[in-house]
Parts: sequence; C-alpha cells; structure tokens
Amino acid sequence: MFIEELIRRQFSCEVISRPSRWGKTFNMAMAEAFFDIPHHQNGSGDHYKRDMVKSFFEGGSVIVLPGNESSIETKPLEISKVERAMKEMGRHPTISISLVSDGDTFNDFIRKFSDQISEIISTKNYASFLPKYCRQTGLPIECYKLLNSTKEKLAANLDILEHSIEILTGLLSSHFNSRTVVLIDEFDYALNRMLWNETDFKQTAEFLNSLFTRTFEGETRTSIYLGVVTGVLQFSRCDLSACIDSSVIKPQYMPHFGFTEANVQTLIEKNPSFPHNLTELKTWYGGYTFGEHYGYNPRSIRGYFESNRTGNYWITSVPLGLDSSHHQLFMLDKYQRYVQQLFVNSSVQAVLRSEIDYSDAAKDEYAFLSTLTAMGYTTCEQISERYYNVRIPNKEVRDEFKHAIRLWTRKHLKEYFDAIMAVVDQILENFKLNNFTSVQSNFYKLLSIVKETTPAKLHCDLIFGLLVQLSDNWHLERKFDDLILTCGEVQFSCYITLKLKLDSNNCSDSNPIAMNIVINDNSTIEQLTTEAQTVGTSSSTYDERAIQGQTTNISPSTSIKKPFTKIQMTDDIKNKIMECSKKRVAQFEEKNGCKNKYKWYTCVVSGLKIVGMFPHE
Repeated sequence: MFIEELIRRQFSCEVISRPSRWGKTFNMAMAEAFFDIPHHQNGSGDHYKRDMVKSFFEGGSVIVLPGNESSIETKPLEISKVERAMKEMGRHPTISISLVSDGDTFNDFIRKFSDQISEIISTKNYASFLPKYCRQTGLPIECYKLLNSTKEKLAANLDILEHSIEILTGLLSSHFNSRTVVLIDEFDYALNRMLWNETDFKQTAEFLNSLFTRTFEGETRTSIYLGVVTGVLQFSRCDLSACIDSSVIKPQYMPHFGFTEANVQTLIEKNPSFPHNLTELKTWYGGYTFGEHYGYNPRSIRGYFESNRTGNYWITSVPLGLDSSHHQLFMLDKYQRYVQQLFVNSSVQAVLRSEIDYSDAAKDEYAFLSTLTAMGYTTCEQISERYYNVRIPNKEVRDEFKHAIRLWTRKHLKEYFDAIMAVVDQILENFKLNNFTSVQSNFYKLLSIVKETTPAKLHCDLIFGLLVQLSDNWHLERKFDDLILTCGEVQFSCYITLKLKLDSNNCSDSNPIAMNIVINDNSTIEQLTTEAQTVGTSSSTYDERAIQGQTTNISPSTSIKKPFTKIQMTDDIKNKIMECSKKRVAQFEEKNGCKNKYKWYTCVVSGLKIVGMFPHE
C-alpha cells in the first residue's frame, strides 16, 4: 500500500526520511519492480517479464525460497485490490539509484555514483536505442557523452554527472511515451561519512544540490511521474526545496515503514511453534508512535522471530551507533540532562524540525532531539501545532541510552570510574542487606571521588549516571521539573529517588530501605574547599576518601574570591526539605508499587558533602 499512497500523492519529488534498517531500500526496490517497463535490448516492451512481475503482485507466481527445495505460490498483495494503482504497474520507465558509498571522500562518492549511472545504461542497453532522442534534450553533446562514455570518463566530468538523471528522464519518457519514475535511495549516506571532513562534505553537498535541482526543477521535470528520495537525515546544508517533506514527524507513509501491531500479531499467528508474547514484543521493540499509528522496529522484530529470543538486534545493525565518532554530540555535557530525562521515561517537550544534521544537533536542544527522533532513538507525539512530546520508545533503545550515560560518566571520571563503580555495587548490596550505616558510608565515598572531575553543576548528572548502571536492580527516578526548593540562600534543585525492585504482588515485610536524595548543585568544588578552610571544619571530615587503596586530597583553591557559606540545617530548612521529599516519595511509590513497604530516608547533599540523612516518620 506504500505504492498506492505514492500514486495517490504523485509528487515529482518527495523526501522520505526514516531511521536505518526501517525498510527504505526494500520499499524502493518494490516500487522499482512495480513501475518499471521491462524491455528487450532494442527497447521494445518485454511482455513476458511484465506478466511475471504482475503475477507476483496479483498472486499466482510460483517461487522457490533460498534454502528450500519446495516451491510456494504467492498470494495476491493488497495493492492488487486497488484498480487505479494496478493500471500504473509496468507503465513507467524507472531510474533507481543508491547513493551509498564505501569511501569517505568526495572522489570516492563520485566514482561510486558514476559506476551506478554507467551500470544502469549498460544493463538496460540504453545506449542502443536512446541516442536518437538526444537532440530533444537541450543538452545533445552531454547526452551523447553520457550514453557512450566509460565510467572513468564520467567520473572525470562532473557537469555530465549532474545532468545525468535529468537527461535519462527525458530520454526514457520520449522513447516509452510515458513519464518516468525517479528513485534515489540513501541520499545522505555519503554526507554522514564525510561530516567531519569539511572540504569533502561541502563538495558532496554542492554536487547533490546541483543534481537535485537539475533533476527535479529542470526543463524535464514534467517528464517525471513521481520521484522519491530517501535517507535518515535531511541535511540542512542540502537544498531539497524542490521536494515535499515526508520526514518521520510527518503523517505521510507512517504504516508503510516499520511494522504495525496488526503486522506483528499476524507474525505471531504464523509462528505458533514458539510462545511469542505480544506484550513482551511491545516492551522491547514497540513504542513508536506515528500520528494515529503505533509501530514496531522492523529489524528487531525480524531478529526476534529468527532467533526466538529477545535481544538488541536493531542497535547492533545500524551503521552509526552511539559509540561512533559521528555521535559524540550525545556525549556533550549540555545534553546529558535530556539523555537522563529520557532514560527515566520522562518525555521532553520540543519543537522538532526535519532539515537537520549532526552539526546542527550540537547547537541547541531542539536540533539534538530532532536528530534523535529522525534516527529512531526517540519517538514523538504532537501536542500542539509546534510542539511534540519526545520519549524513548522501548527497552532496546533504553539499553542504548544506559550505555550512552555510562560513556558520558566514564568520560568525566576517567581512571576513577572502575573504582567508583565498585562503590556503587557496594551501595546496592547494602540496600539488599538493609544496612543503612554502610549505605551512608559508601554514598559518602561516591560523592568524594567526584570531587575533582567537573563543575558542581554536573554533580547531580554524574551521581545519577553512576546509579543508572544498576538500574536493572533499582527503581530509579530523577525529577526534571521546574520545582525548586529554596531555603534561605540555598536552592535544592535536584532530586534522585531509588529503591530496590520487589515483586509488586509479594512485597517483602522486612521494610527494605529506600532513599530520596536532595542535592544543591549550585556550589562549586572550590567553594566547598573554601568552606573547609573558613569555617574550621576538621580535616578528618575529608579523610574518608580511601577507595580501593587510593587516597585523594583536596587542596585549597587560590582562585576563590567569595567564601562559601556553610549550610546550617535548621528545623525550618529540614521541615521544608522533608515536606517536599515526602510528596515525591508518595508519587514514586504510587507509580512503582509496594506502597508503605519501604523504610525511607532523605539524604541532603550540598556540593559534595552530606549535610543530613533523615528517616521518614
């Protein structure tokens, strides 16, 4: 039915951007098979091949699947029921080209492009019957050279290459007396590979701008029946103004990329030998919302049915994962808040846009979230004319966010990361043993090792990033709303809540401990050091820094001009904190079950110092 929608919309150029491994190339190959006119070497129609293709769409075609000895007969596809669409089958000469390039330079891209153009001309014998129309193109010299040059000569002549699809479109329309279908797949692939090489990126973008302008805005644009360009990102530095935007945030073509719930249910029914669980599949691979449609990741569903077990199938298949240099922008400090907010199942409200690339994503959070959505790491629901709620769709992607948080945390803690993770492991074991004293002691160690890594404004992000690594064992939450508790001159603006996961139907009667951490992250490391010097705090307060035999010292900073005022935990401040904390705990327990089965504590942190650990009544 993707074909039916193409025919119904029938634009001379439409850009359909979708995540990697979501069926773009498959749909383009299907469209080519449907529209193209099979022909003999002399250009006359090959009706036998056309009937073979028709039987595939209408049913009755006998095929043998790879690896099988027995043959099967195909059933009619949905498109066969659409009379208007079937009238267009096999009636439009089709130019289909992929811009996937193995190299990382502009020259590599041009060589691959010229190879494909030469291969199209050669395999379809265009040079034997199209030259007589060259005079009609307005570019007769370029036309003759295009049809008769070797791929090496074409690669050396950019002007002809820029006109190549335009010329072929006019020639084919003249010969077959029918408008042409133009399919350009993975237009952004080469640009992604060259992103950090400005010279090659600029040359490639300029070539594509010229190619698209000449193809879809040139004199022969009336020869195009419909055109489709696909990719993951619509690069803002490429001129696609001649094309209609059908990106992932648009409603067009939503059911035709990825699997719908009906598709997945059908797969379950066709595979009765394995006890497939739709709820489990939805948790792992569903969660994508496209307008009114609910979608599943097609690559992951395929991997699941091939192996009969859950796993991270899509993440390991995409060519540009979060580990790659192209995605270092996800490690930027200014976006860690959004990464963590999305991880705890909180949605982020944003203005999303289609024309973006990785360099744009480094500029502002809306471009960053737009990039995540285009790549399939997040999904969105439109809530107003301008705004969308952005969220992580499923467990497979959430696992990758957990990995991204780990990379970011390790980036800052460097050689201390393994040592501090050992402390986090100890905190988890202390929780399991209900050993509050050890929880408090080890949490102090966790705070102390963070001391020389980053400004205080990142302390909460780092603490949460460490605790995230054991999120399979904890109910873990961080509040990202605008609620700020002000106590005198001190603001507590970060809340982290954690408790062990228990079976909601059989909660323990032992009252396991749980903690709500309230952090004032507005104090710098140097200010905390000044506090130790100015208020006469004993140095022994800071001596408990030994972690796996390593001791780290805090030395006074000479750059401090204003001494830090030590927080006095008055009854008024304590009561305000506890009132706010208890409200959050109530919300947290309501959400995660096992209400009133935990013994709660509120840990108050300022800078890197615990200034109070209070039990809830």
